[in-house]
Amino acid sequence: MTRQMEALAKEALKGIDEDFGYYPGYRAAQAKGTLCHGMFTAGKEAAALTTAVHLQPGVVTPVTARFSNFTSNPMRHDGALDVRGMATAFHLGDGTQTDIVCLRMSRFLVGTAREFMAFERAIWRNPWGDLPLPGPWLFLYMLSGRLPLDLGLRQVVPLCRVASYAGSRYNSLHAFRWADASGHDRHVRYSWAPDARERKLHWWQTRRRAPDYLRAEMAARMAQAPVRFRLEVQVAEHGDDVSDASARWPKGRQRIEVGLLELTEPGAWAAAGGEDLRFEPTRVTGGIQVPEGDDLLMLRKHVYALSAKRRIGHAERDDGDGRAIPDAPVSPAPEPAPDDGDPGEGDPVARARTAHVNGIDVCYETSAAGGRPLLLIMGFACSMVWWHRDFRAMFEQRGFHVIRFDNRDSGRSTRDFRKVGKLRGMLFPRWFKRYTVDDMADDAAALLAELGIRDAHVMGVSLGGMIAQALAIRHPERVLSLTSINASPVWRNWPPSRLPTLRVLRRLMKRQPTRSEARWARSSLRLWRLLNGSHFRFDEDHVRDLLHTAWSWGGGVDADADLRQMVAVRGSDDRTPGLRHLKMPVLVIHGSEDPLIREAGGIDTLTAIVGARWIPIEGMGHYTPKKIWGIVVDGVTSLAEDAERARAGEPE
Repeated sequence: MTRQMEALAKEALKGIDEDFGYYPGYRAAQAKGTLCHGMFTAGKEAAALTTAVHLQPGVVTPVTARFSNFTSNPMRHDGALDVRGMATAFHLGDGTQTDIVCLRMSRFLVGTAREFMAFERAIWRNPWGDLPLPGPWLFLYMLSGRLPLDLGLRQVVPLCRVASYAGSRYNSLHAFRWADASGHDRHVRYSWAPDARERKLHWWQTRRRAPDYLRAEMAARMAQAPVRFRLEVQVAEHGDDVSDASARWPKGRQRIEVGLLELTEPGAWAAAGGEDLRFEPTRVTGGIQVPEGDDLLMLRKHVYALSAKRRIGHAERDDGDGRAIPDAPVSPAPEPAPDDGDPGEGDPVARARTAHVNGIDVCYETSAAGGRPLLLIMGFACSMVWWHRDFRAMFEQRGFHVIRFDNRDSGRSTRDFRKVGKLRGMLFPRWFKRYTVDDMADDAAALLAELGIRDAHVMGVSLGGMIAQALAIRHPERVLSLTSINASPVWRNWPPSRLPTLRVLRRLMKRQPTRSEARWARSSLRLWRLLNGSHFRFDEDHVRDLLHTAWSWGGGVDADADLRQMVAVRGSDDRTPGLRHLKMPVLVIHGSEDPLIREAGGIDTLTAIVGARWIPIEGMGHYTPKKIWGIVVDGVTSLAEDAERARAGEPE
């Protein structure tokens, strides 16, 4: 039965990804929330109902509570229509933990695991938001009896906008069996009843509030006084369905208050036991038992376990072709012994670390070799694993200390997750951009500061070249020399000769097959063939290896993240005026057959910077082939030597 339920949980998790969206490094549901710490004091009434140690009169138990929004999107505005949740972990005196998991709803949507799976199959992903839409099968299932007829009403009623997590009533929905000292047992459902009054908001009242206003409101509220909830249990009587979370019990059933919860301070995962802290609806203690026959509760248990593994970086997800893909861990890897580089072509990074800079988490790696610092900035929709180990080794042999990192919305750095919309984002990028190239440059500057590097030689390709330009403009003290490869100062819509070719544009705008690694790699190879110039043979094996490594490193592909980066490029200001004031040595490299950022963009960069050096590569497209790596390394090394002589006051 356990194996069957585990398989069902994996299928359910895959359905949640398809219906609500997949967000690497986050829970499959309740991705956004806030932790609080406090104490629970048991009342006198519970002792007559159960022998559970934390419910004996006067016993005080440390508690960690997590309030959350239901959906998978961790960047969704707190003011959106949603179902709120409250999970509570009681840290018992013997070092164990027991949990209560509740939602702000009076009963669950469905009552059995079979109904839940049917419900998942009957809803569709909503392209305009995070709450899924009803599919045509939903109504057929309701008419045939496979799903409740009032399912639509059950979905809509709990949705609301609230002013605070502290004012809502949260219910466990599932029943649990309590046993007293004499061996007599009874079934109860939990409820957290707030002392504060619930205040619902209209949509226009949330527009001026910060995206994370619920978290901030809880912190401010606890700074003034403890946030109090009273734990109530509703006691079942003969004939009540105790194995169906969607069944209503009569209103006249006895309700007993069994304790008081006081939350006093915001929490953090590390303070609450690190990444091991998680909430499970079936984690009980002596005197409390899970009811028999509630297979939906068992399904939720296994889904919660898989979701928690995803958050800490050990989950697996089917790639659509039968293989399991490990999700990207959100915490830094342990310190390994120094090695000579990655074991394979762009292999997952051995010395990866995560730094919290400029308000985001940036995943980076520095080479084992010392020397003059060289910051490598990768381009559009590419993580740092695209910097091949052999290319980096060539720089290290020339005395460079190489630093590479994942830009925001790529690899294992922070994902924005806010929706842009392809049509509106491309037509009106300045209105709908989520960040700009300047913001990405500030990320790079903050990373250098975090690493204690005063200044560095900087090289960027494509979008990375644009970021490098912005870094040199906004933080000239951080840039010793600048190398811009296949980049331009601005995205120009006119004349048409400045735009990407129609074949490349059509391929870029085509929807990516993000559910299957094999299909995504095949689709991406078509694009990279288009980006290759006529003078150099397209190294398909090399690119395919990098694509598979990038998929594994990033835990899959996020098409929305790629779109946000594209809109950031289109929505950023022209850097030409700033480039005119650069004083450091600059090298501009561009392919004569670049179909994405045309050669005219490289010439614009060159003419804007006084004294810039120019290396045109005849027959090269947007892809940088192995045959020109030596030319790039020679150019960057010569530029760096001149920059260091100039800093030392020596003549060039």
